[in-house]
Amino acid sequence: MDSQQYHAGEKAEATFDFLYGDRAKSVTATFVHTEDPTAKFCLSGIPEEQRASGEAGYSYWRVVLSGEVTTENKLGDYRCESVEADYPGGRKVAFGGLPEVGLQIAEEEIAPPEIVGAWEWSRGT
Repeated sequence: MDSQQYHAGEKAEATFDFLYGDRAKSVTATFVHTEDPTAKFCLSGIPEEQRASGEAGYSYWRVVLSGEVTTENKLGDYRCESVEADYPGGRKVAFGGLPEVGLQIAEEEIAPPEIVGAWEWSRGT
């Protein structure tokens, strides 16, 4: 499974191309935690039309999905549970062929800050 690691404060982004998106208003990919199915993480984006190169004569759609990783997100591995396109009127249509992709939300190792030098004291006014 194709997977990428993210930490709190980072933006997770994924891009893919697809066909038949001429009326899709947005695309959402939902990832579910592998050990806790109640924990989910979503990436979403707005598709943009692309033209095939040369004389192919067709267009396709590209979407950049993104989502902010926060400390509220449960640490661990997530796998893609669904990818859906949103259409006018609130209709959602699942993409065919669910990809084998995932992501990992991990705690970033941050060196603790260190105080250097003496403290300076004064009286406030």
